[in-house]
Amino acid sequence: MRFSPLISACLFTLIMIFNQNSALAFKIEGLTIVGLINAAQTVSTTSGVTSRTEGLLGFGGGILKDFDFKPRNFSIQSGLLYTKRNYGMSNSYTNSTTWLQVPLLARKNIWIFNLGLGGYLDFALGNLSHDASGTVTTSTISSNMKTFDYGFQGALGTTVFKKIFLDFRYSIGLANLTLGTPNTLTFDEMGLILGYRFN
Repeated sequence: MRFSPLISACLFTLIMIFNQNSALAFKIEGLTIVGLINAAQTVSTTSGVTSRTEGLLGFGGGILKDFDFKPRNFSIQSGLLYTKRNYGMSNSYTNSTTWLQVPLLARKNIWIFNLGLGGYLDFALGNLSHDASGTVTTSTISSNMKTFDYGFQGALGTTVFKKIFLDFRYSIGLANLTLGTPNTLTFDEMGLILGYRFN
């Protein structure tokens, strides 16, 4: 598999965050413990016809780490997020999957807001749960879709009382996760993050 510059940059940042011996030594400053709520939907195309599932609520949490460049009010943010992607049609079925996400965002402070733009890597965990009118079946995610996802991500956040971090994010999947039918399958996702930041 050929890695795009986005994937390579995400992996490099993750290594730098958790490598104690690197030039950017890990410090508790800039670390944020977060919980999140998200709504994910699949976008699929079959024979040129595009369809979307409903964005159903999921929950998760994790840690974010900021490398601050204070003279320019600029930072690089990454971390590890455990997320649930629930999608389907509310009057018919619900699919539930679990992913480990590595975001990589360039962030800029503008007034009371913090803008972010970058990308993410997602790695599927566990099984896919399918609930059809109360009848639940499970299967491996790999038998339903590819287990590696990546895409663009934008964010708009703010910090309250110097410690409470609030962030709205929107992600657009670029990886085609289909195993054959439909012809294409991607994720779109929006989420809200609430966290406690160690300054």
